Amino acid sequence: MMWDMHGMGWGMGIFYLLAVLFLILGILAFAKYLLKG
Repeated sequence: MMWDMHGMGWGMGIFYLLAVLFLILGILAFAKYLLKG
């Protein structure tokens, strides 16, 4: 993964980090829901 630390790159990096975090949390919550039946 390439990190662009100058200009708008830093803001986009944080945005992508949050998006990935929400995606992982969503998958974990969905998996837990499936395991519960």
